[in-house]
Parts: sequence; C-alpha cells; structure tokens
Amino acid sequence: MGWFERAERSEAQVEAEIAAELEFHLEQRARQLAEQGLDEEQARAEAERRFGSLERVRRECRWVQMGERIMLQRIQLALNVVLASAVAVLGWSFWQSNAHTQDQLYKLSALLEVRAAELAPQDAPAPDPLIERFRRLEDPSAAATFASELASREPASGSNYMQEGWWLVQDPQLRIALLAPFVDGGGHACAIQILHLAATDPVAAVREQAFLHLKHYAWRDFKGKPQSIYHEWYADVRAASLGDALSRSAERYSERLRASSGPALVRELELIEEIDLEPALLRGRDVLHDLWWSGGEDNLNGHVEGWLRSEDPRLQLAALRFVAHFPREAEAQSDAAIDVLAGADWKDPEQPVAACRALGACPQIPLEPYSALTLRLLRLCVESDTPDVRRHVGEGFLARLWRLAPDPERGAPQWVSWWKENRDRFEKSKLLEGDHARWLDAR
Repeated sequence: MGWFERAERSEAQVEAEIAAELEFHLEQRARQLAEQGLDEEQARAEAERRFGSLERVRRECRWVQMGERIMLQRIQLALNVVLASAVAVLGWSFWQSNAHTQDQLYKLSALLEVRAAELAPQDAPAPDPLIERFRRLEDPSAAATFASELASREPASGSNYMQEGWWLVQDPQLRIALLAPFVDGGGHACAIQILHLAATDPVAAVREQAFLHLKHYAWRDFKGKPQSIYHEWYADVRAASLGDALSRSAERYSERLRASSGPALVRELELIEEIDLEPALLRGRDVLHDLWWSGGEDNLNGHVEGWLRSEDPRLQLAALRFVAHFPREAEAQSDAAIDVLAGADWKDPEQPVAACRALGACPQIPLEPYSALTLRLLRLCVESDTPDVRRHVGEGFLARLWRLAPDPERGAPQWVSWWKENRDRFEKSKLLEGDHARWLDAR
C-alpha cells in the first residue's frame, strides 16, 4: 500500500519531506551537543560536521524515494514502445490481408461476369433437336424407331448422338430398346462402341442385354463374369474396325479352346452354337478360318480329332457340333465322325444327329450310300421324326447322300414311301435280312 502511495506524491512533496527529515536529525544532534556544554551555534556547526554532506544525503534520500517511480516510468515507457510496435505490425498485416482479399474479390467478380456472359441465354446455341428427342422418349417402340434413324446416319454421326443422348434417357427399358437397330442385320459399324454404353450401364438388366449382343462380337459370354474380363476385351478392340475386332475375338476364342480342358472346354465348344456369323460375313471376314488355323502349328486341326475320339460323351458331342460349323475343315475329321456314328448309343438320337450334322458339313459325304449305317439312319428318320432328325439326318445327310430333291417337309411317311420304292438298292448285302430292314418293312 505504501509503495503505491509514494508513487502518487509529487517531486516537490518528496523534496519537502527529505528537508524536514534532515532538519529534524540536525536539531536532535545539536540539542544533544548543547546539553554537553556547547553553545547553540557551536552545537549546530558540530552537528552538521558530524552529519556529513547534506547534499549527498539529500540525493540518496531522493533516490530512495523516487527510484521506484523512475523504474516504473521506464518499464511503462518500454511497454508502451512494445505495444505501439505490435499495434503497428498488426495494422500493417491487416492492411496487407485486406488488400489481398480485395484483389481476389475483384478477380472473382471479373471471372463471374465473364462466365455469366458466356452462359447468357442470348449467346447460348439452340439445343440440338435430336438430343432433345432423347429426353422426350416415352415407349420402347418410339425409342427403337428413333434409334433406327440414328443408325441410318453416317456411322460416326449416329454413334456420337448415341454417346451424347444415352444418359438423358431415364427409363432402362427405353435404353435397351435403343440398342436393337445398332446390332440387328449384321450390326452397325460402331456397334461395339454403342454396346459399351449398355455394358457399363448402372442397371443390371441393361448390362445383361448388352452382353447378349456382345457375345456375337466378342465370341465370349460375359454374363455372370467379372466386369474386368469385359473391360480387358473392350480395351483390346475399342480402336479397331468392327471387322478387325471380330477377327481378334475369333483368335482369342481359339486360344481359350486350346488352353481349356474338361467341363470348361465343353462350355467353350458349345459357345459356337450361340454365335451369329452375319456381322463377320457382311464385312468379308472369314472368322471361322481365323478361328481354326490361328496359333501356327498349334492350331485347332491338331486338337479336334482328339476331342472327337474322347471317351467323355459330352466332350465328344460338343466336338461334333463344333466341327459342323467348318465345311472346309470337317472333311479332315470325317473318319473320326464316322467312328462316332458307328459307335453311337442309338437310344439317344443326340449323338447320331450331331455326327450326321458334322458329316453333312463336308463338301462330299465320305460314306457308302447304301450301307448298314445309312439303313440305320433311315430307320431313325422314321422312328424319331423330330425337327433335328429331319433337318440334320434326313435333309442334311441322307437326302444329300442319295441326291434327293430338297424337301423340308420330308418326314416319317415320306421316308417309308422312299424305302418301299428303293429297298432293292440294299440287295448287294445281307442288310435286307436284318432287323432294321424288317422293321421298316413293317411300317
């Protein structure tokens, strides 16, 4: 409390207090000396002499009284200097930041003005009527009709419109309807690029439809397989013409056949039954030749006979159906196909039908016309008058072998009539005495 009180007194008050204090001490000393016998003047002089330099004592007292105030004043001055410096620095930083912010706001404002001018309705081009039609599609029939119009345009133009408008169609069924005109009739030149839109669609039903079509271009079934398998194929063919893409796909199919075995090989062989060759034929690509002979010395010609002579009935059947697609190459496999026919389980017509189909693909059927096998096949045509038997055994094999006029309606009654008129052709052997001849005679 006293420190603060002294800090509040003025310098004149401090000086007066020091003078009074010194005078008090001198008077006390002088009084003591006077009591000892000195007169007042001598006592005063002696007291001052003994006390020492009054000016020095006064300075010391003044410092004692004023030193704290001086120190506080200096500290206050230093703090004021520091505070002023800090305020100056903060003020400068604020000014700089404010200037930078103002500059950025000015630039942003200018950019927005430019962008607004670019997007101004009076400067925007008129919407493309064809693109707007994607938004207005309401039913699959209208979608298919519209897609037909696009498919009839120059290929790049039609493809570009499909690429741009595909995602404007909200209904997945309408997107599916857009595909047909680009894949029917051998396919559009940009069919693969159009199908890629559907193959990467977020809706599973659209992707499945795309994979049904893509099977004919990729020679591979992507349904149920990881998307990475499809993307690997698409990356390989996306920049190729449709003809080149088909040839590459056939060659990759051949590679898979040569590398497969067991059930996987059977599934791969059965795939050819589902492939439409029209896209390749329209583009002059002999993909069957590419498929059979690719791989150099390790081509399919060296593998097929082994599949035909396999002890696995399912593999043998798939191989027979596979060979039937290769008219020029089937003749080299005819001996194996005849052996399969001779050893077939006639209780199930699948094997003899497949063998006849493979042999019927040969330019010339390498089989004796009136033999035990042909007689057994004639009985099959009468006994099992199914569409497959009529087509592949009757018309595709026996009618060709016996040089009969084509007749797609030829069935069991017609074959019984033929037998009655031509049974004598089998007289050179004992076939007429056998079970099959007697069975046919009884019809």
